[in-house]
Amino acid sequence: MGTVSVLLAEDAIVSRRKVVAVLKNLGCLVVEATNGREAVDLARQAKPDLVILDLYMPQMNGLEALDALRADRQFEKTTIVMLTVEADASIVRDALSRGADDYIRKDSSPTELQKRIDKHIQKIRART
Repeated sequence: MGTVSVLLAEDAIVSRRKVVAVLKNLGCLVVEATNGREAVDLARQAKPDLVILDLYMPQMNGLEALDALRADRQFEKTTIVMLTVEADASIVRDALSRGADDYIRKDSSPTELQKRIDKHIQKIRART
């Protein structure tokens, strides 16, 4: 079972620490970005198996970063999950229609967060 590499783009340090703790508990190698532009640059360098993008970030928001990654052929099959506090279904639908594989609520419990992320990690491990 190989180590899954994850790029987490989240500008809020408390949320970032929460998600990093879950990812490390799942045995992932984590690279962190604090804005969308940095996330796109780091993704091109690190080529992660999974990208988790906060919806609202400075310099480039999560949807813009999602668009930039999906426009790059090397990320066509990369699993990209949006992280949001947004409850507006139209925003979630927009992210999914732009190529996000899933969305996870930031206010989920650590247990729920781990369950949702682990679902994607298991799929990634199954195809490698």
